[in-house]
Amino acid sequence: MTPDANIIFAAGEDMRLRAWTLSTGEQLQPPTRDNEALLGKVFNEHVRAVRLHDYKLYAISGRDIWSCDVPFR
Repeated sequence: MTPDANIIFAAGEDMRLRAWTLSTGEQLQPPTRDNEALLGKVFNEHVRAVRLHDYKLYAISGRDIWSCDVPFR
């Protein structure tokens, strides 16, 4: 969840990360220009952990740790 408690992130069984705004329940889409975005990315293995720190999103999938700046504020 973002520090302002407006956006929540979750990993699904389909090996993707998604984000929703808590104020409207709307699913947020990643920016199309950002090839490094984790939202919408299909991981090779299930995402085991998701963490947000200082508007940087981290995901652990398999033995890899992925990160990107959060495009929403």
